[in-house]
Amino acid sequence: MGVTTNKLLCDSEIAPDGSVVVIEDVGANGLSGVIVHPELGGDGVVTRALWVHTMNVHECDLAGRLVRVRVYSGADTRGLGVRAFDGQVDIATGVLALGDRHNRTRQLLFGTPQVVRVSVFLGSDIETVQFGDSESRYPVSGPSEVNVLLHEETDFVQAFGYPMRRRGRRGRVSAC
Repeated sequence: MGVTTNKLLCDSEIAPDGSVVVIEDVGANGLSGVIVHPELGGDGVVTRALWVHTMNVHECDLAGRLVRVRVYSGADTRGLGVRAFDGQVDIATGVLALGDRHNRTRQLLFGTPQVVRVSVFLGSDIETVQFGDSESRYPVSGPSEVNVLLHEETDFVQAFGYPMRRRGRRGRVSAC
C-alpha cells in the first residue's frame, strides 16, 4: 500500500474469526454490525461494529502471518487501498477494539466516546497460498490488509501491552 499523510494510531496483525476481522466499540458485544466487503453496500450507516471480510484463518497459517490492520486518523485516502466502507461508527464506550472479544491478538484504542466517520480500505500483499506439498498455488479468499481511516483528528491512542498476560487459577501465567 502507498504513502499517506495521516497519523498512524495502530499497526497490528489480527487473527480473523473464520474470514472476518471485527472492528467494534468494545461494548457492542457482537450484537449489531455491518459486513464490510467490496461487493456489498453499507455506506452511510451508523453502526457499533464492522465485520470486515478478509482472508481466512487457514490461509493465514499457510501464509505465515495474520491479517495486517492499520488505524489512521486524518483525511488523506491516497494509498490506503480499495474503499469498501464509508460510514459512521458509534464508539459509545470510548474504546475501539480490533478483533473480537475472544481474540488473543485483539488490540484496543482508547479515546473520547463519540460517533466517528470511518472509511475502511482493503488491499492484499498476499495473492496466493500453497497447500502442503502441492506445487499448485491457490488465490486467497479475501484481503490480507485492512486500513481503517478515522476521519479528521481524533484523540484515540493504542493501549500498549494489551492483550496482557493474566494469572490462571493456580497462579500460573496464561496467555488468555
